[in-house]
Amino acid sequence: MLGIVDIIGGTVLALYGFDAFSGNAFVLLLSLVILIKGLSSYLMAVANRFYLDLMGIADILSGLMLLSLFFGLGAFFFPYAGIILSLKGFYSLVMDVVQ
Repeated sequence: MLGIVDIIGGTVLALYGFDAFSGNAFVLLLSLVILIKGLSSYLMAVANRFYLDLMGIADILSGLMLLSLFFGLGAFFFPYAGIILSLKGFYSLVMDVVQ
């Protein structure tokens, strides 16, 4: 389920040039879900003394980027971050199906 959220968030980041994302409640909700998911993942990893949880860090950064899209801010690297987030979502989805 959360892999699908990553894929949707990555798609929104990859299409950051659209003005429809600014002030959009869906983008705000999506950013908060991804941000909370990343924070919980990273905090659980730190509790287990693993300080380099790349998936949690990627979620935190993606959540912050989506939050900045909500406020109308964007950068040239957002599509690349969106592609990475979408690939992470596909990986998570495939790993959930395989297990």
